Amino acid sequence: MSNRSPHSSNGDPRRNVTGTSRHYGPFVLRNPRCQFVLDFLRRTRQRSPVHVTDLIDEYLTAEVGPISSDELPAVRSDLYQLFSRHCLVQMEEGGLVTYDRYHDTVKLR
Repeated sequence: MSNRSPHSSNGDPRRNVTGTSRHYGPFVLRNPRCQFVLDFLRRTRQRSPVHVTDLIDEYLTAEVGPISSDELPAVRSDLYQLFSRHCLVQMEEGGLVTYDRYHDTVKLR
């Protein structure tokens, strides 16, 4: 008997590239720029929905560090690319982030 998922050719349902994570389980985030912002979400324990743009702005205001305001367009683009494919994101450091496409908000679960 195999442990392979019927939904995934490589046997790991988290390594979903083409489908949505609603069907395949949480997508494991490995993009460093997205990781910085979503780690901030986790550290601030934001459990109520927050608009993606507001989250990025709060991050840039609160954090002195790896992302400069010059990188803002790239960070925003990375996050929207991530959320356009995956509504459920598992961060490497722990924590599960959900994205609401209708309201354009993220929330920590």
